[in-house]
Amino acid sequence: MDLQTQNRSGGGIGFYIKDSINYRIRSDLNDPDIKILTIEIVKKNVKPFLITTWYRPPSDSIDSLYKFENCLQLIDRTDKESIILGDMNYDFLPTEISSQALELKFITRLYQYVQLTNEPTRVTENSRTLIDHFYTTNPNDITLCGVSTVCISDHYLTYEIRKSKFVKERGKIIEYRDYKNFGEQVFFLFQLRP
Repeated sequence: MDLQTQNRSGGGIGFYIKDSINYRIRSDLNDPDIKILTIEIVKKNVKPFLITTWYRPPSDSIDSLYKFENCLQLIDRTDKESIILGDMNYDFLPTEISSQALELKFITRLYQYVQLTNEPTRVTENSRTLIDHFYTTNPNDITLCGVSTVCISDHYLTYEIRKSKFVKERGKIIEYRDYKNFGEQVFFLFQLRP
């Protein structure tokens, strides 16, 4: 699925979702003025969680960051685990991070997100940048996170593996007597004892 590409240039966003995964698009958590898309994963016996992808073109003003923050407010109100990933074009590698990148760090920490990508995601002859980020509100559920030098674009492939928490259904406890090896004589002996 692709989101809102009309009247825009540059990159886009989307999800590739396996047919066996139930999901629904959460348009109520998105802003039509930025390239952002949120879905809710709904699986039997698993707590629902949200995944958001955001593409911020390098030329976007700080207004797009504040629109992103508005989306975070809406996501926060759902009280669900949340994962956010995407090409945000804020470089977290240099020793002097830009003021907008610092603002993104502040906003994501405010909503209790942890950024897990920690190595370059785009490498050219002249630069090494970490501009593709992966945030989660539940870092203990991420079992593996990294960057692969497989290039299908000018960015490296980032990956994360999340463990599933299955919600145990409460079952009925049924108690019964097993008469398969019932010994009538032993039973009567215990009944006659004082």
